[in-house]
Amino acid sequence: MDGRLDGESERAVSEFVDRMGAQRALLQVVNSREWHEELFGLSSQAINRWTDSNRMSPDSEVVTLLRSASERLSFLANRSQMQVSEDYRRVSHDVQALTEEIQETLEAGRP
Repeated sequence: MDGRLDGESERAVSEFVDRMGAQRALLQVVNSREWHEELFGLSSQAINRWTDSNRMSPDSEVVTLLRSASERLSFLANRSQMQVSEDYRRVSHDVQALTEEIQETLEAGRP
């Protein structure tokens, strides 16, 4: 064994790195603003804690967008290996668009 990955494994690693990059970008967008407590992750529990700590309405625009992005990232992480990569690309694009929408929402002062 020479330590190289086969095509399937290489793609899985690449998709994992892409997901982590998308999560990191989203957290950086949210945490670029001054909060009582930063957002530490995109799990439901992390979003709930962040929402409560920052005294935000769970129905606020940014919280709703965060939950949507979190669900899409979860879909990407849990998708079937047999699923067509077109779905993966579409949902990845959705996450990027949501990140941009969250940034615009925060910049407009509409948390």
